[in-house]
Amino acid sequence: MPAPPDGAGPPRAGAGARCHAHATLRRAILGGDYAPGQRLVEEELAAALGVTRASLRAALLDLATEGLVERVPNRGARVRVVSSDEAVAITECRMALEGLCAAKAALAIGHQDAASLRRLGDAMTAAVAAGDARGYSDLNAAMHQRVREISGQYIAVALLERLNAQLIRYQYQIALRPGRPGHSLREHLEIIEAIAGRRPAAAEEATRRHLASVIEALRAGDASGAGHLPARPAPPAGPASPARPHAKETHEREPAMRNVVVTDPPRADLAHVDQLAGYGVATVHEAIGRRGYLGPGLRPNQQGTRIAGTALTVVCWPGDNLMIHAAVEQARPGDIIVVTTASPSSDGGFGELLATSLAARGVRGLVMGAGLRDTQELREMGFPAWTAHVSAQGTVKETPGAVNVPVVLGGQVVRPGDAIVADDDGVCAVPRAEVAAAAAASGARVAKEEASRRRLAAGELGLDMYGLRATLARAGVEYISAEEYSRRAGEV
Repeated sequence: MPAPPDGAGPPRAGAGARCHAHATLRRAILGGDYAPGQRLVEEELAAALGVTRASLRAALLDLATEGLVERVPNRGARVRVVSSDEAVAITECRMALEGLCAAKAALAIGHQDAASLRRLGDAMTAAVAAGDARGYSDLNAAMHQRVREISGQYIAVALLERLNAQLIRYQYQIALRPGRPGHSLREHLEIIEAIAGRRPAAAEEATRRHLASVIEALRAGDASGAGHLPARPAPPAGPASPARPHAKETHEREPAMRNVVVTDPPRADLAHVDQLAGYGVATVHEAIGRRGYLGPGLRPNQQGTRIAGTALTVVCWPGDNLMIHAAVEQARPGDIIVVTTASPSSDGGFGELLATSLAARGVRGLVMGAGLRDTQELREMGFPAWTAHVSAQGTVKETPGAVNVPVVLGGQVVRPGDAIVADDDGVCAVPRAEVAAAAAASGARVAKEEASRRRLAAGELGLDMYGLRATLARAGVEYISAEEYSRRAGEV
């Protein structure tokens, strides 16, 4: 993990460090960077994440509460191994919740949402035809997530996220079984057509049938002993991995995934993303549990601009912007380009010409851990940018990197298609799966703050409104007169 530039990055201790460690490790576990049963060595992880061991330990306890980590007496923590019986029980719970979401999605769906679901169905069909089981598995997850987003059932979505987090190993194991993708594809296409056709009962029934077949596959795998998951491809080198305690082992698996351009990854729904823009970085960051903030090291090139969009991620070599040029082709309207470098760099790798090219494709702005140039021209043309440095030092266009892969910036993992919110306060990333819930939580927070604002404007003290007098008393804060203070201080 590269060091934060110029002293920027997450806090080492306290609630902020705990949230940072929790979010980064959670994303790594869900992304397959850690295997079930793998030990999580506190000393190594604390150093890699830049937090104290106390903060890391608190984060591990949070992950244990979510069922992703387990504490082993006298052995520390490890990624929790979910038994096949537990996987079946979790899938039975999913059946009820996913069925509800499918029915609600069928009632709420519009033409654009129906088209997006059918496009996912076409991509799944192509993946099966090409024999791309891993790609199909990822599209499978994206399709289910899209249904949840359309449903608007935020409580069910939150519960499903927690349940699904424990099933990553089994989802990939089942998808890689011979013949399974073709069977599963038919079930998914039935779900898509029922939802797109606005038939809620049929959508719920098709979803339940699909998950019943998943349960059969889980039981069949357990009976045959085919419960071991082949290793997932490792994320790209350098900034794309949040923590790398076994560097040699990881390095040996990486070369095939190091220099890639991933085309058309799933993106967060722009309707929900646009809602986040209205709330701003501070509100969204607070609403999602003080997560996602990319740190004070990323500063805006302009003032008074607030945007949100979907992440188009890029990994560049220091002093080289070749992959930003490659990323332009992959840009879609509503994207925000998020650029990191394989090691720290302050060179000015982005300027007016690249901004012109990206703006022509509907890209809304730039977030970059390296340097920016042509700052005045960018302000004049209205292309917003948040970067760690401003530098006239130019770059070359020679060294390969990656586009649309997970990256780490400001201590946060950003995956392609995640929501990015940026304003004068900085930048916040929201995982794609959480965008709809984040928009709802942000709206609720704004309403609550408006009520607080009215009370404060009427003269009420925050000490009373928030019940902070008791907090002060518990902390041992004593109210004394000026005379008493002088007496205790020995003043005349």
